[in-house]
Amino acid sequence: MLDAFLKQVLRGWSSIFLCGGSPADFKLAQQAILKYEPPNEHWINQDIAPEVAAVDFLRSALRQDPDCIVLDQRGSECLEMQLNAACTGHRLISGHPLSPAEAWSGFCNCNPEFSQVMVAGILQYALFLEVGEGGAIGVVHQLQVVDNQPRFVKLAHVRKGEWVALQDAIWPGPYQPPAPDYTPIEVPAEWGRREESLLANLRRLRRPRQRTTWAPRLVPFEGDNHRGSRYGGLPALRAGESWPRCQACQARMQLVVQLECQQLPEALHQQIGPGIFQFFYCISDQCSVAEGAPYAGPYAGNSLARQIETTDLVAPAADDRLESSHYGVYLVEDWSPLPDHPDWAETPEDEHTPLDYTEDWLEMVEGSSRSEGLYQRYSRLLEHFQVGPDQLAEVVSLLQNYPGDKLFGWPRWTQGVEYPACQKCGQTMEMVLQVNNDGEPDSRPGFHSCFGQLFASDGNGHVFRCPDHREIMTFVWACT
Repeated sequence: MLDAFLKQVLRGWSSIFLCGGSPADFKLAQQAILKYEPPNEHWINQDIAPEVAAVDFLRSALRQDPDCIVLDQRGSECLEMQLNAACTGHRLISGHPLSPAEAWSGFCNCNPEFSQVMVAGILQYALFLEVGEGGAIGVVHQLQVVDNQPRFVKLAHVRKGEWVALQDAIWPGPYQPPAPDYTPIEVPAEWGRREESLLANLRRLRRPRQRTTWAPRLVPFEGDNHRGSRYGGLPALRAGESWPRCQACQARMQLVVQLECQQLPEALHQQIGPGIFQFFYCISDQCSVAEGAPYAGPYAGNSLARQIETTDLVAPAADDRLESSHYGVYLVEDWSPLPDHPDWAETPEDEHTPLDYTEDWLEMVEGSSRSEGLYQRYSRLLEHFQVGPDQLAEVVSLLQNYPGDKLFGWPRWTQGVEYPACQKCGQTMEMVLQVNNDGEPDSRPGFHSCFGQLFASDGNGHVFRCPDHREIMTFVWACT
């Protein structure tokens, strides 16, 4: 019975709280729970940093955007932060030295602004397990919400060595996407009548700011070759050089991108310069909890962007290679040039409205099962903007700021404009590379994400370089 409960709660993305028992009992119970870890999930366990306070560990772990965070009994010291983690889609497996009822009460009282109904909505379907001697689980409670009211329900307990069911569990049902709404969008009266068509407006305001971005076309690669333009794999190193390490945790860093500049399209040779461009990023779980660990800002020690000469390059020694990586290796087969434009964060506010429709309008241009419905939904807006069917493709092109992996062009910002300044001259730096972190499969050039998720949650990261001091580069990322 306990086995069925645990499988169901993990399938439903709910949390598990181990309550009571000594630290030794808790550890045994936790080890039993960890056997149920799904193979395709990313869990971070406080065991990797037992000396770090629970609140510091949890804060650092959240930077890695894991599927599940495992805390020991000190989890009771950071109940409010646990609620924040659960609210943002992270499963918790956490300990509490007192009873399930006291653990639930602790969550309800950790912040006077949190109502019991609010807390229940965040932790709904969670299991609270009573831990006994030797790590044995004796009672299973579940937090349920019925008619918008929380209930703390005892589901089952052990009697004479056998599990006895007491009440029914409640589990979330399968996700049902809402039915599409193709009701035509009304044009707000305050917009008035346009004197200039949207296309003419975009040609005037956005075409002068157009830049060419280059999206990689990738093919899987297997082998140990250290040369060539690639995402992942072995880096080319200078003679006598070791694999670059993270300045915070000293782990070898993942090679994200290596570009042989002479293999790039000729139009890029002067823009990127000679040699080999490389970008490394630390993917170690230990890095997230190292003392003074770097974060997302510029010049953090957990990344390295550089350009090296092509002479006397060697492969890393057999005993000097990345300990483990779940990222594949992809050779850059070719580059697709695309017209790129500023995103919303670098666009005047009075020009934002059309940007809100770019994704749907692109779908209309490309054609999909929703195209007919979308044309109906946007019919009045397109009439207001004076955009005919034969003009929509150009309108979309002028609105587009590509979100995927790309070289040069305009950054796709996640939270706002974050151009760093050169450490040497203070000048605003220019984007060289964008690394998409959304994790959504999309093979279209300009929308593709090679690594899926490299850092924290959905968003983008950017390598910047000073236009006057090309040796000075840095990496900055932001997540949703």
